[in-house]
Amino acid sequence: MGRRRKELGERTAATDGWREFADLVPRSLLPYVDGTRFARFNLLVNGAYRKVATSIYISRRAQAGATEHELAAIPRPPPDGHTTIDLVELARQELGYLGRKHVLPGQGFLVYLTRTGGVQQGHRPLWMTFGFHYATALRRVDEAMESLHHAAAFCEASMDAYRVSMTFPGSSPGWAAWTSAAEELSRGAASALTTAALLVRRMRHEVRAEYVTACILLAP
Repeated sequence: MGRRRKELGERTAATDGWREFADLVPRSLLPYVDGTRFARFNLLVNGAYRKVATSIYISRRAQAGATEHELAAIPRPPPDGHTTIDLVELARQELGYLGRKHVLPGQGFLVYLTRTGGVQQGHRPLWMTFGFHYATALRRVDEAMESLHHAAAFCEASMDAYRVSMTFPGSSPGWAAWTSAAEELSRGAASALTTAALLVRRMRHEVRAEYVTACILLAP
């Protein structure tokens, strides 16, 4: 009898511990829901995009016959001291951090539901809904990371093409061909950055759905 009471007490304490953890999950997800968690990532991606867009504009002006003085007068977007590739790499690091911070509450909440019987107590559809949105959010992070990888590759290739163009006399066919190639590669970088930003917005949508589902499941 005493042993059974001890085991029951241990199970109750474990259940209470998981409940305390579960109650923290909505609070952990809230910065994703209100967008504050994404502030630095968005700043980095937007900065990289502005630099790519400026390089495309400069390329078009150069091909249209602008002088070196006119090209030098075109404002360069901030931040100073950081290349586009620098900003893309920092964005990748930030996104990795966002993804890791999202994993623990999501996995922990699913374990809580399983261990406390929430799955069997009439909540299975909601449990499956939470799991679906959690898995989709993880997938969106992976896809956004891939897009950022593509953006970095496009930027590096564009810089290589630009350096080759500088080995030709200005306005020569070789210069024009390589300058055009650099511009096209920059457009690829811009497209990849746009895709990454869109995927992260979709990830936020999924986390918002996780938050709402968790609040419903935790309601008295």
